[in-house]
Amino acid sequence: MREENNVKPEKKFDIQNISDDGKCDIVFYDNIKEETRNNGEENQKIYVYDIYRITVRYRDTLEEDLEQNYETWLNFAKEEIKKEA
Repeated sequence: MREENNVKPEKKFDIQNISDDGKCDIVFYDNIKEETRNNGEENQKIYVYDIYRITVRYRDTLEEDLEQNYETWLNFAKEEIKKEA
Protein backbone atom coordinates (compact mmCIF):
# COMPACT_ATOMS: atom_id res chain seq x y z
CA MET A 1 0.00 0.00 0.00
CA ARG A 2 1.25 3.48 -0.87
CA GLU A 3 1.40 6.02 1.96
CA GLU A 4 2.04 9.76 2.14
CA ASN A 5 3.00 11.53 5.34
CA ASN A 6 4.74 14.71 6.42
CA VAL A 7 6.82 12.64 8.88
CA LYS A 8 9.56 10.36 7.57
CA PRO A 9 9.55 6.86 9.12
CA GLU A 10 12.35 6.68 11.69
CA LYS A 11 13.33 3.14 10.77
CA LYS A 12 12.81 0.75 7.86
CA PHE A 13 10.43 -1.32 9.99
CA ASP A 14 8.31 -1.11 13.11
CA ILE A 15 7.06 -3.85 15.46
CA GLN A 16 3.49 -3.07 16.56
CA ASN A 17 0.49 -4.53 18.38
CA ILE A 18 2.21 -7.15 20.51
CA SER A 19 -0.73 -9.18 21.77
CA ASP A 20 -1.36 -11.47 24.71
CA ASP A 21 -1.41 -14.46 22.38
CA GLY A 22 2.21 -13.80 21.37
CA LYS A 23 1.63 -12.30 17.94
CA CYS A 24 2.67 -8.92 16.58
CA ASP A 25 2.58 -6.90 13.39
CA ILE A 26 5.71 -5.97 11.52
CA VAL A 27 5.31 -2.89 9.34
CA PHE A 28 7.93 -2.37 6.64
CA TYR A 29 8.56 1.03 5.03
CA ASP A 30 10.08 0.69 1.55
CA ASN A 31 10.94 3.03 -1.33
CA ILE A 32 10.90 6.13 0.87
CA LYS A 33 11.03 9.25 -1.26
CA GLU A 34 10.94 12.89 -0.23
CA GLU A 35 8.77 15.20 -2.33
CA THR A 36 8.01 18.89 -2.19
CA ARG A 37 4.47 19.98 -2.97
CA ASN A 38 2.88 23.37 -3.08
CA ASN A 39 -0.36 23.51 -1.10
CA GLY A 40 -1.33 26.88 -2.59
CA GLU A 41 0.40 28.97 0.05
CA GLU A 42 3.79 27.36 0.62
CA ASN A 43 5.93 24.39 -0.31
CA GLN A 44 5.42 21.39 1.93
CA LYS A 45 7.82 18.48 2.33
CA ILE A 46 6.16 15.05 2.33
CA TYR A 47 7.39 11.49 2.28
CA VAL A 48 5.93 8.87 -0.03
CA TYR A 49 6.59 5.19 0.63
CA ASP A 50 5.25 1.66 0.36
CA ILE A 51 3.96 -0.13 3.46
CA TYR A 52 3.91 -3.90 3.92
CA ARG A 53 2.35 -5.38 7.07
CA ILE A 54 2.58 -8.98 8.26
CA THR A 55 1.61 -10.72 11.49
CA VAL A 56 4.12 -13.08 13.08
CA ARG A 57 4.85 -14.64 16.46
CA TYR A 58 6.74 -12.20 18.68
CA ARG A 59 10.05 -13.15 20.30
CA ASP A 60 12.70 -11.19 22.18
CA THR A 61 15.19 -11.50 19.30
CA LEU A 62 12.77 -10.41 16.57
CA GLU A 63 14.08 -6.85 16.20
CA GLU A 64 17.68 -8.08 15.96
CA ASP A 65 16.66 -10.68 13.39
CA LEU A 66 14.84 -8.03 11.35
CA GLU A 67 17.89 -5.74 11.40
CA GLN A 68 20.29 -8.51 10.34
CA ASN A 69 18.00 -10.03 7.69
CA TYR A 70 15.98 -7.01 6.57
CA GLU A 71 15.89 -7.82 2.83
CA THR A 72 14.80 -11.41 3.49
CA TRP A 73 12.00 -10.28 5.79
CA LEU A 74 10.92 -7.52 3.38
CA ASN A 75 10.75 -9.96 0.47
CA PHE A 76 8.77 -12.40 2.64
CA ALA A 77 6.29 -9.63 3.51
CA LYS A 78 5.92 -8.67 -0.17
CA GLU A 79 5.20 -12.29 -1.10
CA GLU A 80 2.62 -12.65 1.68
CA ILE A 81 0.83 -9.52 0.45
CA LYS A 82 0.76 -10.92 -3.10
CA LYS A 83 -0.80 -14.17 -1.82
CA GLU A 84 -3.57 -12.20 -0.07
CA ALA A 85 -4.45 -10.19 -3.18
